[in-house]
Amino acid sequence: MQLFFNEVKRNTGSVICGEQEVRKALQENIVEALVISEYIERVRVTYKCSACGYEGQNTFKHPKPTILKKFFIRKRCPRCHKTSLRITKHQDLIEDLAQLAEQSGTEMIIVSCKAEEEQTLIHSLEGIGAILRSSS
Repeated sequence: MQLFFNEVKRNTGSVICGEQEVRKALQENIVEALVISEYIERVRVTYKCSACGYEGQNTFKHPKPTILKKFFIRKRCPRCHKTSLRITKHQDLIEDLAQLAEQSGTEMIIVSCKAEEEQTLIHSLEGIGAILRSSS
C-alpha cells in the first residue's frame, strides 16, 4: 500500500487515479493492482431504452434507488430522444470494479485509511487508483 502512495507523490506515471482512467486501464488489462477506498459510496447503473434498444452506463454518488428511478423516467434517450430509459442493473461501484479486476487477473486492495495523510490523498484521488503493470 505504501508503494501506491509513494508512486503518487513521486508522479512516476506508474499510477493512475479516478474512476474513468482506472476503468479504461482495467479493460485494457494493464493494471497490476486496483486500489480503492472502502469509503466510496457510489453505484454503477446500467440502463436501456425500451424504444430503440440503446444501452448505457453511468456512475452516481449513492442515491437511493427510488431517486435513480425517477431520474431515468425523465431522462431522454441519447439516440431516439424518447423518455423510455429503464434501469437494468444497479451495482455498488466497488463490486463493479472488483468484477473488472477479477476478469483481468488484477490484485484488488481495499484501503481503510487511518493515517490523516493517506485519508487526504485517497479523498483527492476520488478514492480510486491503480498501479500499472510494468511495460518491461
